Amino acid sequence: MLLDWLIVGGGIHGTFLSNYLLKRKGVDRDKLAVLDNQAKPLANWLQQTDAVAMKYLRSPVEHNLDVGGQALRKWSHDNNIPDTDLYSKYDRPSLRSFNSHALELIDRNQLESLRIIGAAKVLSKHKENYLLKTDDPDLVLSAKNVIICTGQANRLAIPAWARLSCKIESAPIVHLFDKRYQTICKTVNDGHIVIIGGGISAVQAALSLSEKHPGKVVLLHRYPLQTYQFDADPCWLSTRCLSLLRQTKNLTHRRRIVEGARHKGSFPSDIAKQLDAALDLGQLRCHLGEVSCFDHHEHLLNLVCGKKLPCDLLVLATGFAENSTSDFVRDSMQALNLKATPCGIPEIDYFLRADKGLFVSGPLAELELGPAARNIVGARIAAERICQIGRSKKPHPKEYNYYFMASKRG
Repeated sequence: MLLDWLIVGGGIHGTFLSNYLLKRKGVDRDKLAVLDNQAKPLANWLQQTDAVAMKYLRSPVEHNLDVGGQALRKWSHDNNIPDTDLYSKYDRPSLRSFNSHALELIDRNQLESLRIIGAAKVLSKHKENYLLKTDDPDLVLSAKNVIICTGQANRLAIPAWARLSCKIESAPIVHLFDKRYQTICKTVNDGHIVIIGGGISAVQAALSLSEKHPGKVVLLHRYPLQTYQFDADPCWLSTRCLSLLRQTKNLTHRRRIVEGARHKGSFPSDIAKQLDAALDLGQLRCHLGEVSCFDHHEHLLNLVCGKKLPCDLLVLATGFAENSTSDFVRDSMQALNLKATPCGIPEIDYFLRADKGLFVSGPLAELELGPAARNIVGARIAAERICQIGRSKKPHPKEYNYYFMASKRG
């Protein structure tokens, strides 16, 4: 069967895009499919947010998975969700509320029925349509339009000094976003735990572990800890910053702008207060330093400065590999003869189009959408750009901007 739309990737972006195409673009359900290697929608999101023990999202309530910006707020009101589930003047929703709303949305709109379980291998073209080969030789999908939003979930960042230890099954080392993380954590009784990283995920995980193992947790970070309310300036959700980005024709310079705009390794002020409180109580310690090597036999973490930290479990909260392109994207670019940017991703236009009928969302759209491309709101902006083809270009609604909505609430 020939599909009108095929979405490759069923996480936050794939789920939002499938819902948007159904409700806003009016795509026939029988002509839309989502290919993903996970059986359930949002599987990676649910696993990773649970691993870091996230309590509140960093983004405001307007950034949700329904097509309307006020959908999560209305759902909370209709279901008598207490006001405490919205935090700070930016109305950041609790993870519990966000996930409950998202899962109800998936169930109500039967988004799970659109899913095809499989891993994408290579995308090619036959006449005017795209053919997608999967890990199942008998499963080849054909579509007029394809959106690639495969994300970064399968490309964890492992420091060079840790790669050898990670290959040894008996070594007490695990990445925070490895699916084995929570199981391995349960095996640590009264041992010392060191978490490598200084961003929001590292700090949240450290706070959670310090509650279960007070006085036994060390947060080791290479750079001084930084507090920012959001992971990038809100101007990146308006035409002001995005227009400046588009005016930069050199794509290498554009990549530098995007990388410089992201507040890597930072966390908001409420997390900072929780960290300060835990430090004052002696529940955990922070240490500024860089790792030289990990002696998993002696359970010692050797630092460049010469200090040794006792370590019965080493947790890598080092995020995802930056600017790494998956085999699927590389092979598809070659098969379709797509033009590549200097950083190795497909070159796209304003509509996030790499070729006629072929679009991207998430990290692959960063050179057009800026640092917000991989966020929840990035999926919303991507959907609107993709569906704007043939219509006049419109600026993003003001409700995307955190500060605008905060002023309206005040």
